[in-house]
Amino acid sequence: MFVKVEGVYGKDGIFVARKLDDESDQLAKKPELRGRVRVQGRIERTDPSKRTIIMMGTRFIVAPNAQIRSVAKSASEP
Repeated sequence: MFVKVEGVYGKDGIFVARKLDDESDQLAKKPELRGRVRVQGRIERTDPSKRTIIMMGTRFIVAPNAQIRSVAKSASEP
């Protein structure tokens, strides 16, 4: 199963799903997606020495060849 979930965090920090789309048909069209996971969310904690992040209560190991993109801007950017 291949799903896309959208939602918000409540005041208690619990993620509440607002939209859930079954995109399993995409696996038939793009078999290279099988086994891939894309997670987008708030990072709760990082441990650079262990190359891990915790996001939505789940620990992820960041691979040395990971592509990292950020929407955060430094104070000096317009």
